[in-house]
Amino acid sequence: MPKYVSNKLIKMQRNFLWGWSLETKKIAWVKWESICRSKEAGGLGIRNIQNFNDALLAKWKWRLGTKDNGLWKHVLESKYGS
Repeated sequence: MPKYVSNKLIKMQRNFLWGWSLETKKIAWVKWESICRSKEAGGLGIRNIQNFNDALLAKWKWRLGTKDNGLWKHVLESKYGS
């Protein structure tokens, strides 16, 4: 996903969490990085969308290299060639 899209999604998450609106802006008392930590580490367990997207892309790349008869590999090979 493009960086622009992930930034917009993160902005929507922040606005929802802190209750911001067009009329009022509230103070964010906690860093977003702290909120994205796991619950065990003292955060709320909200996923960082950009990190999640990077991990998903890495997983797809790994599967392309290791699986010979995966559906995603067949789709890409039919579109772009092997």
